[in-house]
Amino acid sequence: MLRFIFPVLFLACLLGCAAGTKMSARVNPAYEQQTFKKIYVMSSFADLELQTAFEEKLQNSFRGHGVECVFESWVEFDYDVRDADQLLRILDSTGCDGVLAVYPAGSGLSQAYIPKTTSSSTSGSGRVDSFGNIYYNEKTRTSEYGGYNVNKPWANFEATLYDAATFQVAWKASAHTGGNAFANWKTVVRSMAGQTVSKLSEQKLIK
Repeated sequence: MLRFIFPVLFLACLLGCAAGTKMSARVNPAYEQQTFKKIYVMSSFADLELQTAFEEKLQNSFRGHGVECVFESWVEFDYDVRDADQLLRILDSTGCDGVLAVYPAGSGLSQAYIPKTTSSSTSGSGRVDSFGNIYYNEKTRTSEYGGYNVNKPWANFEATLYDAATFQVAWKASAHTGGNAFANWKTVVRSMAGQTVSKLSEQKLIK
């Protein structure tokens, strides 16, 4: 029975941790005592669904730290101009004290072979005839898993937090996110978003 349960538990663990992000970050010493409360987020993903997945995860993660965020995609922005005056007007109207810029810096797929494994479970039933003889019927079920190649998505990211008042860099980070066989690109960007907020909190730039 245990041999049958183990692959199921292993599969559940893989689904529960489909992607992980390793991030290196440093804080500008001038901002070691400052926390940001409302952040304007600039990001650019070619796929609209990925952009939405990133924004939803980032917003929920920030909310858990009492930080409000405003996304570039939410405001009227002339992408053909992108001048400093336009950004200053947006920051002034939204009341943001920080600007977080997050951009992909390369992505791809790595391939891995999942070895074949076999698990078995046994069940049965017995009976006793009129002469007292015992008969037992046993059935064994065998299941196979693996024996094929899978593609695992990965992506690198760059993130920078600016002081909205001075546009001085307060925090800078680079990250690598890798997914397992059960990850997709949404899993990757959500992992990056969550780790960004965790790192900002760890380094005390947000509560």
